[in-house]
Amino acid sequence: MISKNKFLGSLLLAISLTGGQALASSIEPVPDQELEEVPLTDSEAQPVTVDLAFRDAEPSKEQSMEEEFLPDLPVLLDGKLYSAEELEKAGIQLPHYVLDSNAAEQNILLGFRDAASLKVYLERTGQMPSSEPQAAAALPCWFRPPAYFFDGTYYTGRYFSVRPGFGYANLGIWDNRISSIRGTRCGRWTLLTELPYFQGRRLWLGASWAVPNLSSYRMYPYFWPFRQTWNNRASSVMVFW
Repeated sequence: MISKNKFLGSLLLAISLTGGQALASSIEPVPDQELEEVPLTDSEAQPVTVDLAFRDAEPSKEQSMEEEFLPDLPVLLDGKLYSAEELEKAGIQLPHYVLDSNAAEQNILLGFRDAASLKVYLERTGQMPSSEPQAAAALPCWFRPPAYFFDGTYYTGRYFSVRPGFGYANLGIWDNRISSIRGTRCGRWTLLTELPYFQGRRLWLGASWAVPNLSSYRMYPYFWPFRQTWNNRASSVMVFW
């Protein structure tokens, strides 16, 4: 069995070896524009625990068709870069997808087979989520915005907001409507979950990062011309300190 130190060393080495690329066009720093906080009107926010974030999920078998073809980002998994075709050929299912500073700097998507390997990465990179504010983050969050979820790409259309430590288990009329995200600048993670009640696959968005078009990120494996993306896919959300 691979040790935690060896696993993380392989992962971070692979990240460093892919260096030299610009920020991924599909992830960017959170825009400076301030927005009004808008809670959901037909659903109630609830406190969320870290255990909810680390559930392992069997990916659903549903497929959807997209008219627009978008190129794939390489997926770093177990210290190796995979193309979409290689993941499909190997029959690899990914329940956890991570977009953080490492992913943005190298223009890649981090993939994890299970919660255990994801925890190793988060612990070693100092990014473990928390359901409670950390001392250094509590005060600034009174002056900094929460996470925002939009029904249009590039932060357009209607939106709702969620403060760290809370989530919506059921998005109601917002189910399968989120097309772009401005992640929290207070806490460490903004999470989309594929199914209601925090079930299914997860997309982790690191602190102060935003995704202007969720169609940029596929869910693996896929079968052309049928493909799944995170656009209009989320049924519940969580935000952590």
